[in-house]
Amino acid sequence: FVPSGPLFSVPFPALVNSEKVYVIEKFVVSIAPSIAILDLMYMKVMSMDSKEKETLVVGNPSMPIDAITQLPGSEKEAKAVASIMGCDVLCGKEATKNEVMSRLPQARVVHLATHALLSDKLADHLTQEGKVSMYNDGDYTVKGAIVLARSLDTDNCTGVLTSSEIQNMNLKGELIVLSCCKTGCGKIIGDGILGLSRALLVAGVQCLLATLWSINDECTADLMQHFYLNYSQCHDAPLALQRAMSRFKDRNPGTWGAFFVMGISPL
Repeated sequence: FVPSGPLFSVPFPALVNSEKVYVIEKFVVSIAPSIAILDLMYMKVMSMDSKEKETLVVGNPSMPIDAITQLPGSEKEAKAVASIMGCDVLCGKEATKNEVMSRLPQARVVHLATHALLSDKLADHLTQEGKVSMYNDGDYTVKGAIVLARSLDTDNCTGVLTSSEIQNMNLKGELIVLSCCKTGCGKIIGDGILGLSRALLVAGVQCLLATLWSINDECTADLMQHFYLNYSQCHDAPLALQRAMSRFKDRNPGTWGAFFVMGISPL
């Protein structure tokens, strides 16, 4: 699909026909921001080499401020993904912003199970009660961030990896999974969504999984485990997500329909 306007907020895999059959049961679904960007993605795929093989898995970093809750379910999810992909996992104090940034350019597959923000500053999400609101209803242009642990060896490190920092990186990832809430949201413009997803595409990521709404830890862990079991065999993200979602089609689509694939898989 190449959506336009509010259609970027539609969970296409979870749509049903008159016979109550989900789209995902009949079709492999992926999203492209625009035809022009899709063409650029294909050019990148054709020019990619196969040297970078590292898999980076991050789950439940030590949150940089107490108002942000820890995610033990995301840590369990990340460890299961790492076991399937045969790699180590960064959790807690090890999942620092500096460590993640140093590994991202070498990684072909990246899984990030943490909190995401629709602004690039923690202060924008603090309510008057001192709690955190993950989603700001303001202007999301060139905004969005991934919450990681503070890097203690860097002065004034917030632990927040912003969209602005991401889009200035040179990434070679064939797949990045943003297993966080509302990572596919942002300001909708003519050729896509301005937010984390756009920043990653600008940085060079070939294909990404993002979410349209808040996701449940336990349900997401189940979905991700089956996604990676399929991906490790077919190396095709849209197909792997279709197979994983089809397995859970008898559950409430609110538990699995938030995820979508943007971009293209290796040729």
